[in-house]
Amino acid sequence: MTHFEIDNEVQHFIDTMIHVSSNLSTDTSIGQQRANSNAACHHFFSPYPAGVESPDDVMTGRHGPIPIRRYRNTLANIVPDTQIIFLHGGEFVLGDLDSHDDICAELCGKTGLDAIS
Repeated sequence: MTHFEIDNEVQHFIDTMIHVSSNLSTDTSIGQQRANSNAACHHFFSPYPAGVESPDDVMTGRHGPIPIRRYRNTLANIVPDTQIIFLHGGEFVLGDLDSHDDICAELCGKTGLDAIS
């Protein structure tokens, strides 16, 4: 039998995820599932890194407008020719620009690269 030890912080994260995701039942409407998923994500929200700005925008897609959010690190001393494109999980049913907002801001802040979600 193999014995595993889990770091206290990792165990706390797992316990918190179990607690906040306990209402992520698929027995509810899609709208309610989205609201519950966003609430779970919001529980872990972190403030933006210094210098990161994120205006909302719209791209024109083949089937209509697509809301996007652009992230720019105003403190970065580089003008990158590379950008991060972030496609949130949830099978494109759950999650939205707000549910993964802090993750995108952190990616932009840590790398100095512009990001689009």
